[in-house]
Amino acid sequence: LRMSFEEKIQRTKELILEWYLQYGGNVYVSFSGGKDSTALLHLARSIKGCENITGVFFDTGLEFPEIREFVKKQENIIWVKPDLTFKQVLEKYGYPVISKEQAQYINEAKHTNSEKLRGIRLGTGIGHIANKWRDLIDADFEVSHKCCLAMKKRPAASFEKKTGMKPIVGTMASESNLRLQRYFNGNCNAFSAKHPKSKPLSFWNEQDVLRYLSENNIEISSIYGKIE
Repeated sequence: LRMSFEEKIQRTKELILEWYLQYGGNVYVSFSGGKDSTALLHLARSIKGCENITGVFFDTGLEFPEIREFVKKQENIIWVKPDLTFKQVLEKYGYPVISKEQAQYINEAKHTNSEKLRGIRLGTGIGHIANKWRDLIDADFEVSHKCCLAMKKRPAASFEKKTGMKPIVGTMASESNLRLQRYFNGNCNAFSAKHPKSKPLSFWNEQDVLRYLSENNIEISSIYGKIE
Protein backbone atom coordinates (compact mmCIF):
# COMPACT_ATOMS: atom_id res chain seq x y z
CA LEU A 1 0.00 0.00 0.00
CA ARG A 2 1.47 3.35 -1.06
CA MET A 3 0.41 6.49 0.75
CA SER A 4 0.97 10.09 -0.16
CA PHE A 5 2.78 12.34 2.31
CA GLU A 6 -0.51 13.89 3.40
CA GLU A 7 -2.07 10.45 3.88
CA LYS A 8 0.87 9.40 6.05
CA ILE A 9 0.37 12.42 8.29
CA GLN A 10 -3.34 11.73 8.61
CA ARG A 11 -2.86 8.04 9.32
CA THR A 12 -0.16 8.75 11.92
CA LYS A 13 -2.44 11.18 13.74
CA GLU A 14 -5.23 8.59 13.71
CA LEU A 15 -2.91 5.99 15.23
CA ILE A 16 -1.73 8.39 17.95
CA LEU A 17 -5.26 9.44 18.85
CA GLU A 18 -6.42 5.83 18.89
CA TRP A 19 -3.57 4.99 21.29
CA TYR A 20 -4.25 8.04 23.45
CA LEU A 21 -7.95 7.26 23.81
CA GLN A 22 -7.41 3.56 24.44
CA TYR A 23 -5.36 4.35 27.57
CA GLY A 24 -7.27 7.41 28.72
CA GLY A 25 -4.39 9.74 27.91
CA ASN A 26 -1.96 7.81 30.13
CA VAL A 27 0.61 7.57 27.35
CA TYR A 28 3.92 9.21 26.53
CA VAL A 29 6.06 10.05 23.53
CA SER A 30 9.59 8.66 23.76
CA PHE A 31 11.57 11.82 23.07
CA SER A 32 15.31 11.50 22.37
CA GLY A 33 15.79 15.06 21.18
CA GLY A 34 16.54 13.74 17.70
CA LYS A 35 14.77 14.86 14.54
CA ASP A 36 12.48 11.81 14.29
CA SER A 37 11.16 12.08 17.84
CA THR A 38 10.89 15.87 17.43
CA ALA A 39 8.60 15.34 14.45
CA LEU A 40 6.64 12.71 16.38
CA LEU A 41 6.16 14.94 19.44
CA HIS A 42 4.97 17.80 17.22
CA LEU A 43 2.54 15.49 15.41
CA ALA A 44 1.12 14.21 18.68
CA ARG A 45 0.71 17.66 20.20
CA SER A 46 -0.95 18.97 17.03
CA ILE A 47 -3.91 16.64 17.64
CA LYS A 48 -6.91 18.20 19.37
CA GLY A 49 -7.06 16.91 22.92
CA CYS A 50 -3.44 15.73 22.92
CA GLU A 51 -1.77 19.14 23.12
CA ASN A 52 -0.18 18.42 26.52
CA ILE A 53 0.90 14.85 25.87
CA THR A 54 3.93 13.92 27.96
CA GLY A 55 7.38 13.39 26.48
CA VAL A 56 9.94 11.17 28.20
CA PHE A 57 13.69 11.57 27.71
CA PHE A 58 15.81 8.57 28.69
CA ASP A 59 19.00 10.23 29.84
CA THR A 60 21.86 7.85 29.02
CA GLY A 61 24.50 10.54 29.50
CA LEU A 62 25.85 9.79 26.01
CA GLU A 63 23.95 12.47 24.12
CA PHE A 64 25.63 15.41 22.45
CA PRO A 65 25.44 18.60 24.56
CA GLU A 66 23.36 20.22 21.81
CA ILE A 67 20.78 17.45 22.12
CA ARG A 68 20.57 17.80 25.89
CA GLU A 69 20.14 21.57 25.66
CA PHE A 70 17.42 21.13 23.04
CA VAL A 71 15.53 18.68 25.26
CA LYS A 72 15.71 21.11 28.18
CA LYS A 73 13.93 23.73 26.06
CA GLN A 74 10.87 21.53 25.47
CA GLU A 75 7.80 21.64 27.69
CA ASN A 76 6.39 18.73 29.71
CA ILE A 77 9.38 16.40 29.33
CA ILE A 78 10.19 13.87 32.05
CA TRP A 79 13.86 12.87 32.40
CA VAL A 80 14.57 9.23 33.29
CA LYS A 81 18.06 7.94 34.15
CA PRO A 82 19.26 4.30 33.89
CA ASP A 83 20.54 2.43 36.94
CA LEU A 84 23.96 1.86 35.36
CA THR A 85 26.41 4.33 33.87
CA PHE A 86 27.78 3.67 30.39
CA LYS A 87 31.14 2.69 31.92
CA GLN A 88 29.39 0.13 34.13
CA VAL A 89 27.48 -1.23 31.13
CA LEU A 90 30.71 -1.72 29.17
CA GLU A 91 32.35 -3.47 32.12
CA LYS A 92 29.36 -5.74 32.68
CA TYR A 93 28.28 -6.57 29.12
CA GLY A 94 30.84 -5.35 26.57
CA TYR A 95 31.10 -2.84 23.75
CA PRO A 96 28.08 -2.12 21.46
CA VAL A 97 30.01 -2.01 18.19
CA ILE A 98 28.93 -2.38 14.55
CA SER A 99 25.16 -2.74 15.03
CA LYS A 100 22.79 -4.36 17.50
CA GLU A 101 22.34 -7.36 15.24
CA GLN A 102 26.01 -7.96 14.55
CA ALA A 103 26.98 -7.33 18.17
CA GLN A 104 24.41 -9.92 19.28
CA TYR A 105 25.59 -12.46 16.72
CA ILE A 106 29.24 -11.98 17.76
CA ASN A 107 28.39 -12.33 21.44
CA GLU A 108 26.35 -15.48 20.84
CA ALA A 109 29.00 -17.09 18.64
CA LYS A 110 31.57 -16.47 21.37
CA HIS A 111 29.55 -17.72 24.33
CA THR A 112 26.85 -20.14 23.13
CA ASN A 113 26.95 -23.81 24.02
CA SER A 114 24.69 -24.57 21.08
CA GLU A 115 26.57 -25.85 18.05
CA LYS A 116 23.47 -25.20 15.94
CA LEU A 117 23.34 -21.51 16.91
CA ARG A 118 27.07 -21.12 16.47
CA GLY A 119 26.75 -22.72 13.04
CA ILE A 120 24.06 -20.18 12.07
CA ARG A 121 26.17 -17.25 13.26
CA LEU A 122 29.22 -18.50 11.37
CA GLY A 123 27.24 -19.52 8.29
CA THR A 124 26.24 -17.53 5.23
CA GLY A 125 22.46 -17.40 5.59
CA ILE A 126 20.09 -15.21 7.60
CA GLY A 127 21.49 -14.31 11.01
CA HIS A 128 25.17 -14.71 10.19
CA ILE A 129 28.16 -12.57 11.20
CA ALA A 130 29.53 -10.57 8.29
CA ASN A 131 32.97 -11.86 7.26
CA LYS A 132 34.71 -8.58 8.02
CA TRP A 133 33.62 -8.72 11.69
CA ARG A 134 34.38 -12.36 12.51
CA ASP A 135 37.76 -11.57 14.07
CA LEU A 136 35.85 -9.84 16.87
CA ILE A 137 34.79 -13.25 18.17
CA ASP A 138 38.36 -13.71 19.40
CA ALA A 139 38.93 -10.10 20.48
CA ASP A 140 40.35 -9.53 23.97
CA PHE A 141 37.27 -7.45 24.86
CA GLU A 142 33.60 -8.30 25.00
CA VAL A 143 31.16 -7.30 22.25
CA SER A 144 27.50 -7.08 23.21
CA HIS A 145 24.14 -5.75 22.07
CA LYS A 146 22.92 -5.21 25.64
CA CYS A 147 23.87 -1.54 25.94
CA CYS A 148 20.46 -0.39 24.70
CA LEU A 149 18.78 -2.91 26.99
CA ALA A 150 20.53 -1.50 30.06
CA MET A 151 20.49 2.17 29.10
CA LYS A 152 17.04 2.52 27.56
CA LYS A 153 14.80 -0.57 27.51
CA ARG A 154 15.04 -1.46 31.19
CA PRO A 155 14.60 2.15 32.37
CA ALA A 156 11.61 2.45 30.02
CA ALA A 157 10.08 -0.78 31.34
CA SER A 158 10.60 0.37 34.92
CA PHE A 159 9.06 3.78 34.17
CA GLU A 160 6.05 2.19 32.47
CA LYS A 161 5.51 -0.26 35.33
CA LYS A 162 5.65 2.58 37.86
CA THR A 163 3.37 4.98 35.98
CA GLY A 164 1.24 2.64 33.86
CA MET A 165 1.97 4.87 30.86
CA LYS A 166 2.13 3.29 27.40
CA PRO A 167 4.83 4.43 24.93
CA ILE A 168 4.65 6.03 21.51
CA VAL A 169 7.97 5.67 19.71
CA GLY A 170 9.35 7.16 16.50
CA THR A 171 10.97 4.11 14.93
CA MET A 172 10.58 3.62 11.19
CA ALA A 173 10.56 0.30 9.33
CA SER A 174 12.91 1.74 6.71
CA GLU A 175 15.73 2.09 9.26
CA SER A 176 16.77 -1.58 9.26
CA ASN A 177 15.85 -5.01 7.90
CA LEU A 178 14.90 -6.14 11.40
CA ARG A 179 12.45 -3.25 11.86
CA LEU A 180 11.03 -3.85 8.38
CA GLN A 181 10.43 -7.51 9.25
CA ARG A 182 8.76 -6.57 12.53
CA TYR A 183 6.58 -4.02 10.72
CA PHE A 184 5.28 -6.62 8.27
CA ASN A 185 4.69 -9.11 11.10
CA GLY A 186 2.95 -6.75 13.51
CA ASN A 187 0.77 -3.69 13.95
CA CYS A 188 1.63 -0.01 14.32
CA ASN A 189 -0.47 0.01 17.50
CA ALA A 190 0.43 -3.20 19.31
CA PHE A 191 -2.39 -3.25 21.88
CA SER A 192 -2.20 -7.01 22.46
CA ALA A 193 1.59 -7.27 22.69
CA LYS A 194 3.26 -8.35 25.92
CA HIS A 195 4.64 -4.83 26.14
CA PRO A 196 2.13 -2.60 24.28
CA LYS A 197 3.78 0.01 22.10
CA SER A 198 2.69 2.44 19.39
CA LYS A 199 4.89 2.99 16.33
CA PRO A 200 2.91 5.50 14.29
CA LEU A 201 5.87 6.49 12.07
CA SER A 202 6.53 2.91 10.93
CA PHE A 203 5.61 3.67 7.30
CA TRP A 204 7.56 6.95 7.14
CA ASN A 205 11.06 7.39 5.77
CA GLU A 206 13.89 9.88 6.28
CA GLN A 207 12.66 12.29 3.63
CA ASP A 208 9.15 12.29 5.09
CA VAL A 209 10.53 13.38 8.46
CA LEU A 210 12.69 16.12 6.94
CA ARG A 211 9.79 17.35 4.80
CA TYR A 212 7.44 17.47 7.79
CA LEU A 213 9.96 19.40 9.89
CA SER A 214 10.67 21.84 7.06
CA GLU A 215 7.09 22.48 5.97
CA ASN A 216 5.97 23.08 9.55
CA ASN A 217 9.00 25.22 10.40
CA ILE A 218 9.78 23.05 13.43
CA GLU A 219 12.91 23.79 15.41
CA ILE A 220 15.35 20.88 15.72
CA SER A 221 18.59 20.49 17.63
CA SER A 222 21.44 22.59 16.23
CA ILE A 223 23.51 19.40 15.93
CA TYR A 224 21.68 18.69 12.67
CA GLY A 225 22.43 21.98 11.00
CA LYS A 226 19.90 23.26 8.47
CA ILE A 227 17.40 21.17 6.52
CA GLU A 228 17.90 21.73 2.79
